[in-house]
Amino acid sequence: MRLFRVEPIGRETEEVESFSSYVLRLAKAHGVSVGRLLTDLKAAYARDNPEWHEETITDAKPATLADMVRPIDSAAELLEVVEHYTGVSGLRATTFQALRQACYRSVGLFHNHLRWCPACFEEDLNLGMTPYFRLLWAFKDVTHCHKHGVPIIMRCPKCFGRQNSTSRVRGIHLCRKCKAPLLEQHRSEETPDQSEKTDYRDLRELTGYVASNPALVFEDGAARRLLQAIFDRVWELEDEREFWKILPKEQSLMISYSDKKLTMKMLRRIAYRLGISLPGLLAGEVECWTPQLDPRWLSELPANLNPAKRPRKHNRSALLARLQEFRQTVDPGEPPPLVAVAKEIGISTGGMEYLFPAISNEIKGAYQKWKIEDKERKRLEATAAVFEYLASDRSPKSRKDALRVIREQTGLPKNVLRDVISQSFDSVKDSL
Repeated sequence: MRLFRVEPIGRETEEVESFSSYVLRLAKAHGVSVGRLLTDLKAAYARDNPEWHEETITDAKPATLADMVRPIDSAAELLEVVEHYTGVSGLRATTFQALRQACYRSVGLFHNHLRWCPACFEEDLNLGMTPYFRLLWAFKDVTHCHKHGVPIIMRCPKCFGRQNSTSRVRGIHLCRKCKAPLLEQHRSEETPDQSEKTDYRDLRELTGYVASNPALVFEDGAARRLLQAIFDRVWELEDEREFWKILPKEQSLMISYSDKKLTMKMLRRIAYRLGISLPGLLAGEVECWTPQLDPRWLSELPANLNPAKRPRKHNRSALLARLQEFRQTVDPGEPPPLVAVAKEIGISTGGMEYLFPAISNEIKGAYQKWKIEDKERKRLEATAAVFEYLASDRSPKSRKDALRVIREQTGLPKNVLRDVISQSFDSVKDSL
């Protein structure tokens, strides 16, 4: 088996194509769906390499197209298979596999869906290029295009569908559902790098660094070792007070002496405050830092890099009073779910269960009991209505007609009516 030698777009630049986009174009070039392409490739690789099957090949595939760029095992195996059958090397630079061994927590780093800049797609078409998904757009914090200043979107402007389908590809710039162009009207008055919502220059730098180094591996612990070296140097210079104005003392000690895993958000924040490059920090490059401490570096962090706000403390007595007052107004015949009660008194569901576990269990129990009873009531009502319909003089009788008539009369849910109608019609048919 051999595939066409399709080259990735934008090699060695921050505009590099994502592996997800590459697979979409590869499937289109062969006239098959993405799902069919991946299934056939995995099967062929396992057949052609039986001695490697147990060690390198699993049945797992990336859960979505967006997952193909993440530093996960299933994406790494897919890379190996695609490179083998296309003969194209260096596809690793279209992903973030470089982070795979780093073991930093990347919660919230990547978006769960394919996203795009409609202005970039339009520009690609105007330049006679094939529109493609940039690797940079995989980052969740990339909310605006740095070139055009327009929002990065994930839904078709016409049908609002997401582009995660693995069906046949007609064109990357066309919606996978309604086939409309993914070229939403954008505000031309916006200018690059002026969005107040986010700052992701570090992510652009990281993308370009990864794209330029296909064999790049960020080693586990490299960033922590560099930071420890920086802290040691600061203490030698006896500049701790100035340094702690830039990086809080508690955070410095936690990084130096704790076994707690560092998060990518934390590393981005540290790199920003110390004025060093994010790729340099991840690689542990001493050259990326200079020991000239300047408190003016402590400018306000961009909104997307600020630490999460601590949850405010609740007055338990006041909440209990509101809870008891609300429960007195509840109709026993239709008890509300816990989420509605929590919202009413101004607290999260988790907070409600933490502060009032016994009451929460009571509320959940009452609601579950009511749901079961309500379901049975609707089913009995539906059964009676269906028997009445079957006993009527209405002709001709059909399941579709029964659903329409009974729903108009009772307003009962379709799923309940369909189930009862199907069973009732089958019973009548068996008795004939």
